[in-house]
Amino acid sequence: MTIATLASFIDTSVDTAQLDEDMLRRFLDRAREDPAWPEMDQLTIDICQPTLNQEGVVGFFFNKCPAITDLRECMKRAAVGTPIENRIKCPGIVHSTFLRFSRAGHDDQKFRERFAEVAKTWESVQISVDLVDVVRESSPYMHMVLPAKRHIVHSVPVSL
Repeated sequence: MTIATLASFIDTSVDTAQLDEDMLRRFLDRAREDPAWPEMDQLTIDICQPTLNQEGVVGFFFNKCPAITDLRECMKRAAVGTPIENRIKCPGIVHSTFLRFSRAGHDDQKFRERFAEVAKTWESVQISVDLVDVVRESSPYMHMVLPAKRHIVHSVPVSL
């Protein structure tokens, strides 16, 4: 699940050299030290029913996790005065993308109907994590060889 994006692979105008690993570590540490960082032992996320976007090219799970809003605000404040101040982007929703097509299929209506049938069978799943990671994407949409540990720039514990 993405909490914030600092540089999109789509935006070729961004000089990613300015996003050096030391600066990213300091940024995440500063966000973690913000007094508004939620007090919790773990970040618990309810993964809800799968959904298709209006165009039918992106499938995602809406997630319930009230603490994400607070984490995003802490990150925005931590970015002030840094090279990422004007780059940090936070999605307007709490979600996890699980499929993406370049365009709608040849039988879009049939796909949507089948997707809706399967989505109705979904039962919410709860997961908990104890770290927030800064990850440097090497390929679009986190399509990287697993395990992706080598892409992690820095991690901070969720608990204070």
